Amino acid sequence: MFNMMKIETSEQAGTTQLREDIPFCECWSCSEDCVRQRRLCPPMAEALRVGGERSRLQKYSQGDSFVIPAKYISTALIIALIVTSLCACKEKEPQQPPPLFVRFTPTPLLQIVDSIGIYAVVEIPAGTTELQAIDTGGHLLSISDHPVDFLPFPGNYGFIAGCGKMDSVLGKLIPLPVLVMMPSLQAQSIVGISPVATLVLSKAGASYPVVIAIPADSTLQSIKAYNFVDFITEYDASRHILQQWFLNYQGREMFGFTGWRDEHYARQLIADWKLKE
Repeated sequence: MFNMMKIETSEQAGTTQLREDIPFCECWSCSEDCVRQRRLCPPMAEALRVGGERSRLQKYSQGDSFVIPAKYISTALIIALIVTSLCACKEKEPQQPPPLFVRFTPTPLLQIVDSIGIYAVVEIPAGTTELQAIDTGGHLLSISDHPVDFLPFPGNYGFIAGCGKMDSVLGKLIPLPVLVMMPSLQAQSIVGISPVATLVLSKAGASYPVVIAIPADSTLQSIKAYNFVDFITEYDASRHILQQWFLNYQGREMFGFTGWRDEHYARQLIADWKLKE
């Protein structure tokens, strides 16, 4: 508790003056040095400062109404004019390019959507277990009579549009796999992506890279990993989940682990696999 008796304030100095006979506060925070040296403890000083502000405020009040001094009104008007002038002089910000919206269309295998940006074609939506693929005519086909005997796909799985390599063993063109980390999309959807990493696996002795990406449109992103450093620092648990999932979703003997590569490796991979128009 504070003993507020016999306290005088000085508005000129903006501080509180103490008479010789003023009793000090009686709260637990005062020490013996505070009392002996005739100075206020912090809680007492704050209480007196608030009291002084209230006494000055009462000078401008009349009954139930409140009167603002003319000098304050003129100052406010000057500030308002300066702010208005600055806003008028500010250059108009350039419009942002439209976002890369998800599109749905029957897409021929490896078709290049356009020459700007990187696009993924979804074959297996996130959260599903049915193995399916898009053929060269753009038709969605089931490639297995049995669903994945494991956890559902942790992202939208498909291929990079316009990228593929000839498999000498199978004798056919193999698209570049991609997993897009975002909410589930419908099969055959096309979405602009930004690569953040590459999971390099091995299958039957051959390299089997999978590009890991996020949607280019920020409104579609579920995580904010814009490069490999972000991915392994902010979402390292996701990296381990994806690695273990790919090594086990078709049995432990199907894939081997080679390593992780960054987003620059992924972009170079896309450039190397890009088909000639």
